[in-house]
Amino acid sequence: MSTATVAAFLAATFATCDGPAAWMIQYGVPYFCFSWWLFTVTYFQHHGRAAHSHRIDNISLPGAATEHVRQYTMCSSPLYPYMCAGTS
Repeated sequence: MSTATVAAFLAATFATCDGPAAWMIQYGVPYFCFSWWLFTVTYFQHHGRAAHSHRIDNISLPGAATEHVRQYTMCSSPLYPYMCAGTS
């Protein structure tokens, strides 16, 4: 998204509220709650005992994403057959 789109959305949310306090209740609090939840879940997924760590010299984004999909059982979905080949 471009900066202009984000700024326009932010301006529109401010325009629909009755002031900064109302904006914070309607948009700020849910944003911070969701952000905290997303950070926490991601942290626990990547820092558990069974978490797989990559060395910096052999990490690749496509490989890590494919491993993540395999690990969290999305292989039962017909949408991801190319990622799940040879994992059963």
